Amino acid sequence: MADGAVTVRGDGPVLFLLPAADLYARIDRVSSSAGRLGGAAPDPQRPAGSRLPVVGHRDDLLAAARTLLEDKGYAHITARDLVAASGTNLASIGYHFGSKSGLLNAAIGTVFEEWTDQLAELAMADPTASPVERGHVTWAAWLAGLAGKRRLLVSYIEALAQAERAPDLRRQLAELYRTCRLRVAGLVAESLGDGTRGDDPRCRAVATFVVAVCDGLAVQWLVDPDGVPTPDELLAGLATLWSASFPPDGNDSPGRT
Repeated sequence: MADGAVTVRGDGPVLFLLPAADLYARIDRVSSSAGRLGGAAPDPQRPAGSRLPVVGHRDDLLAAARTLLEDKGYAHITARDLVAASGTNLASIGYHFGSKSGLLNAAIGTVFEEWTDQLAELAMADPTASPVERGHVTWAAWLAGLAGKRRLLVSYIEALAQAERAPDLRRQLAELYRTCRLRVAGLVAESLGDGTRGDDPRCRAVATFVVAVCDGLAVQWLVDPDGVPTPDELLAGLATLWSASFPPDGNDSPGRT
């Protein structure tokens, strides 16, 4: 028995629980053997004799997860798919992300951040634009870019469908939305330019609305792309609604109290 192993006895077989370091060493030996047999090759970045997953594996796994989300979809990715695509090992998934689902959710999170950053840059590009104009630009840009995001959007919808029966997944997705709303609320406050803070309930409410519109447009586009308005049609419709609600003469439109 290996030094430091713990013996567990019960009614069934005797179990030997190895310390974590020894467990990783054995996984390394198995991974090396797999490489010699035509499986995944040993990671050249791992120092000789290293017993713990290389920290750099985190980025490799995230990149592989993103590629697989596009190619296979959330529901069909296995842990071995991730190992093969990243050139890492199963131990690294657990070490960095806790589980396969944790890794896939982290990859979705990075996509969320990228999309939010892109839309924020567009929305804030014109310093003279009004908050409403910035909202229009955001939604129009989102609509225009949906075709290039289709496969990742489908994976995201697959993840949402599983969240109801997977508490960890649900918590992780909820955290993604919280982070996104906080970022958008900060942009709303910045657009107002009157010293309002991003944690103001009004800014948070507007941020929730903005995110809801983006989500709704994406879902409708996925199932009926021909039925969703073009960016120009969306802007024209919003302009009409805005003009009717707030006429230039400052008087309320008919029916408003």
